[in-house]
Amino acid sequence: MKKQKRGFTLIELIVVILILGILAAIAAPKFIDITSQARAASLNGLRAAVSSAATLANALQVAANLASNASVTVESVQVTMANRYPTGDAAGILAAIRTDAGVYTSTVASPVVTFQVTAASNLATCQFLYTNANPATVGPSTTSGCGSATAADGFPRGSRGGQPQGACPFSLVASAEEAMSARCSSGVIRSPIRSRGFTLQ
Repeated sequence: MKKQKRGFTLIELIVVILILGILAAIAAPKFIDITSQARAASLNGLRAAVSSAATLANALQVAANLASNASVTVESVQVTMANRYPTGDAAGILAAIRTDAGVYTSTVASPVVTFQVTAASNLATCQFLYTNANPATVGPSTTSGCGSATAADGFPRGSRGGQPQGACPFSLVASAEEAMSARCSSGVIRSPIRSRGFTLQ
């Protein structure tokens, strides 16, 4: 007796196609938005680098017992200072860091420098500010214009990993104890960037 070979019915094939279509509709937008996530992460990385460069310049000036407006040398580059931090111009914070002009755009309106991701869909909403006031600050990064503002899963862009969107600005003069205990309106603990009274051993 011959065994009958049984294939898939039309209904089974339609169900499988529907399931694959639903999975594709859910998963595809997450992969499509990876570019904006990368731009936001890149901006947050630059923000951390600017904060580190300002803190390093401050530490060099304090360690050398220089006046608050005396220039310091960072990797053979002269960096102008004001209020014990790099000035908000090309001779100050921009001289203290190295950025790729094809990736980042920096605009100077002393004492403020605006850092933006060049390829962002909206430069004004993919940026952060460095301000040499008294004290100097590195403001929160705005990442809504680095790509789409909301991913397919509904999370605001920038809220998963790295620096949350709208998080606390770095305060370059807070002590480590104050920074660890301080919270901003979004509930994120401020990063302890430096201790005001530290000395180099």
